[in-house]
Amino acid sequence: MSILDRIIKLLGNADQKQLTDYLGLKKTAFTDWKNGKSNSYRKYLIEISKYFNVSIDYLVYGTEQNTVLTDSEKELLNLFKALSEVDKIRVIERAETLVEIAAQKAAEESAQNKAAAPKHRTMELFDLPASAGTGVYLSSNYSAPISVLSTPESEQADYAVRISGDSMQPDFCDGDIALVESCEEVEVGEIGIFILDGESFIKELGDGCLISHNAKYSDIQLREYDTVTCRGRVLGKAQLT
Repeated sequence: MSILDRIIKLLGNADQKQLTDYLGLKKTAFTDWKNGKSNSYRKYLIEISKYFNVSIDYLVYGTEQNTVLTDSEKELLNLFKALSEVDKIRVIERAETLVEIAAQKAAEESAQNKAAAPKHRTMELFDLPASAGTGVYLSSNYSAPISVLSTPESEQADYAVRISGDSMQPDFCDGDIALVESCEEVEVGEIGIFILDGESFIKELGDGCLISHNAKYSDIQLREYDTVTCRGRVLGKAQLT
């Protein structure tokens, strides 16, 4: 907001002639200010600040003047007072330009920081027993929304499951949240979510078996009469936000 914008804001719905009369100017002077034909208002900042009962700091910077000046502010004020009226206007114009540049820079930095901030996405989280269950974790009645850090894996995932148990250590530990892409089958060597005879597992698909990564657990051999379905491909672990 410029000096003129603040003057217009302070004037509000009041008759502009009252201000121009106070300054000893023609009524058209205010119109010339708004149309950019004149910036003579800069000569009358002291008078305008008195008319509206605000500080010059407010007119120039949009903030009220501090009651106690710092040494550097006092030095600047003394230098400003020593200038001619023409040079004072030049200083004000330069200061106003610097303020606008600083505001633009601050806005750009804020936009950059916002763009650089970690993004997240929301997905459904299901509980997954490590070695037994009924598969009902894929029912919405047993799920809850969860916010995870946006990564290539989480953006590709359709849902997440919380792992219980250590059969897939060190890749997946108890309490980890696995990101899962819905699919009906996975390739040998890929980790998937499987329902075997009504029990749910997170395992690596082997050749005719489901493989545990923890050496303490034996592979699960798949028999001809077993009923096994794949509920998705495990893409990785979620990072909570």
